[in-house]
Amino acid sequence: MVIKCKIKKGDRVEVIAGDHRRSVGNVLRVLPKKEQLVVSGVALVKVKNRNAGSDPSFSYVERAIHCSNVRKLSEDA
Repeated sequence: MVIKCKIKKGDRVEVIAGDHRRSVGNVLRVLPKKEQLVVSGVALVKVKNRNAGSDPSFSYVERAIHCSNVRKLSEDA
C-alpha cells in the first residue's frame, strides 16, 4: 500500500515526530517510492570526506525522514 505524500520540493515543513521534533526547514528532495523527504537542517549525520588525504575532515549531510513525521506549514506563516 502506497501512501501519497502531498508535500513537494520547496515546501516549508515542521517535524512532528522523532528525535528532531519541532524542527522547521524546507524540503530539499522528495523520494516518492520510499515515502521519504530530505529536509534542510533536520536529521544531520556526520560523514567523513574521502578526498581529504592524510588530514581527516568531516561534513554533515541531511538524512531522509518519513513523510508521515512532518506537517506542511501554512504559506502565511
